[in-house]
Amino acid sequence: MRQLSVPVLALVLLSCGVEQSTKAPYPSRVRQALSNDLVISEVYGGGGSSSSAYRYDFIELFNRGSAPVNLSGKSLQYGSATGTNWVVTTLTGMVEPGRYFLVRMGSPGPSSTPNLSVFDGEGTTSLAATGGKVALVSNTTPLSGACPTSANIIDLVGYGTSTNCSEGMSTGNTSASSSVRRGGNGCFETDNNRADFTVGTPTPKTASAAMVNCANMPNDGGVVIMPGDGGCLVISSWPTVDSSAGYQPANDIAGAQLYTADTDAGFDILSLEAYFGFTPPLSIPANYAFTPGETYGSCEVCGVLSLQCDDTGTCAKEYFAVGGTANVTTATKDEGAGRFEGTMSNVRFIAWDFMADEALPSGECVVLSNATFSVAWDTDAGMGGGAAGGGSAGGGRAGGTANTGGGSSSTGGGTASTGGGAASTGGGAAGGSRAGGTAGGGNLTTKKACGCSTGSEALLAQAIAGLLVLRFTRRRRNR
Repeated sequence: MRQLSVPVLALVLLSCGVEQSTKAPYPSRVRQALSNDLVISEVYGGGGSSSSAYRYDFIELFNRGSAPVNLSGKSLQYGSATGTNWVVTTLTGMVEPGRYFLVRMGSPGPSSTPNLSVFDGEGTTSLAATGGKVALVSNTTPLSGACPTSANIIDLVGYGTSTNCSEGMSTGNTSASSSVRRGGNGCFETDNNRADFTVGTPTPKTASAAMVNCANMPNDGGVVIMPGDGGCLVISSWPTVDSSAGYQPANDIAGAQLYTADTDAGFDILSLEAYFGFTPPLSIPANYAFTPGETYGSCEVCGVLSLQCDDTGTCAKEYFAVGGTANVTTATKDEGAGRFEGTMSNVRFIAWDFMADEALPSGECVVLSNATFSVAWDTDAGMGGGAAGGGSAGGGRAGGTANTGGGSSSTGGGTASTGGGAASTGGGAAGGSRAGGTAGGGNLTTKKACGCSTGSEALLAQAIAGLLVLRFTRRRRNR
């Protein structure tokens, strides 16, 4: 069992004597391997009524790979939302790269509704309009059980909120006039139905539809992002204004954070962490791929994104990295002094419940193209001095002048000769701003704390003590 690996924002507080905790592993939802070629790209079960968008139900397949896929010997299988029986539809034909394959199913409704007369394959199974389970299987043997985990399942879609089996979380509810459609014109694949599919107007496409080249779309380490179709907010680069870093030996975590400037919506925090507690321990430098199957309790290199955070430590939205890559080049395992350096590239974050350690039902996501971390800390010498040292809670807003190192030791800045005071006083009792001031400054009470890179003076008004306590409390979980 790994020690609680709270985001780096709480590392300093942990080293100051706050009670430690452990975080038990959390059970994963059903997950299949990411489908590199053939996927289910749309499901419509609303045929059969006068209000139907189409007379027939349909299931659309898409080849998101680079080679043709032969459907011979494969099947589509359908189960009700909570049922245990699966009905088999045998497939034949070929699906070329970037092409679709439309399978018309059952539930023929009134002839007054659109007939869906053009299709590539045909079955007779009727699908439920509001929820059910559809599996693409490599053979024609019927699946069994409410939520099978057979290695023969190529792709699985659980549609409707009451459905008891899905990749990740099931999609929203559909109706006679709506289907679930995979984002990125079929390219989007994160192994989470709620994130991959949106509910909307049915758009059945056959093999004659225009080719889609997934390789030409924005990609986050194998997970294709289609802005506006997958629902992700896209950030090209991180606008760092302030930063912090540190090492917490009790939890064996080194990490750094990048802050944005304060706005009416609050500031934002980008965190990158390196965890050394597994056997064998993480080796630095580390090239690391974020994957959909990870949780915050299992990642060795972890990415966390917190948006719209206020001065009390409450953030409106929090996300966990499940796609893309990180490269940690330096991560010093020394709470006294060190550096944390690295980069994030094409990272996909999804809305996350850090208490339950699982994705939120919203499926909300953010894609970050790139970010660079280069942050140092030094809690033994040269602390808190300079024009930016100390912080508002530890020796005045600017910590004194650059020449004096932050005023007298009683205000947490230290004398000029000590360059910011001894380790026990530099930065003030509350540690200054977000991570103890900027320009290398501050600590918490008499314990060591992380230093920070230079930042905006406006950020120095943030008191770190309450910020850390509230965020840490919110993310703790004893099991």
